[in-house]
Amino acid sequence: MYNRTEVKGKAKAMFNLNLVALIAAFAIALILPVILNSIVSFFTQMSLLAGFGGAAEMNAAIDNPEAAGAMALATFFSVFGLQSLLTVAISIFSAIAMLAFQRMTLTAYDGVDVTVSNMLDIKEYWLKLFGLSLWMAVRIFLWSLLLIIPGIIAAYRYAMAPYLMFEDPSKGINQCVDESTAIMKGRKFDLFVLDWSFILWILLIIVTFGLAVFYVGPYMETARAGFYRVVSSEGESSTEQPVTV
Repeated sequence: MYNRTEVKGKAKAMFNLNLVALIAAFAIALILPVILNSIVSFFTQMSLLAGFGGAAEMNAAIDNPEAAGAMALATFFSVFGLQSLLTVAISIFSAIAMLAFQRMTLTAYDGVDVTVSNMLDIKEYWLKLFGLSLWMAVRIFLWSLLLIIPGIIAAYRYAMAPYLMFEDPSKGINQCVDESTAIMKGRKFDLFVLDWSFILWILLIIVTFGLAVFYVGPYMETARAGFYRVVSSEGESSTEQPVTV
């Protein structure tokens, strides 16, 4: 039976046993995309400056403003086109890295020691997982068009879908979404309360200018993994048929 205090207690204990690995994995998922985007932005600016400088030199050398303008425009579109592609690639990496981290928290909650290398546990089905997260985002966005409250409800309705795929990668995207909907029936408010029970921890993140997120974030995600473990087990128990003798 789900008990928020017990889930949080076990989550904190399991998180502390795997403190370094979970914080490192969370940092990779959170910080590495920021660093990569910063590098892309820096080289984009350098390429634009070099391209515009070359265009100015051409104009000075051959006195042809039209050719120089065409060169500058071509530089602008080629550089920003490449930046857009790299930004999309980094965004995909960020989403997959966070899913890999979530998978680690479920493993840790189950009492199994984890290392950063456990982020590779999803390597066989990462594309399918990304498709699931994308489909969830689309559905949540569509519900959000009806105002923010339906979008929030939808986010909680589909929250267990990734965990379902973690445990059985053979399941389809829609199957995971549908099963999450069934599991979360009557449970959405429980997860909402679990999230808000971390309000003081969230205030700590603000007070420490974001530094505490590297402790609070993995702790919260481990608690969410624990929530899945308990409510999914209860769902399985409720579907078992009594044996008659």
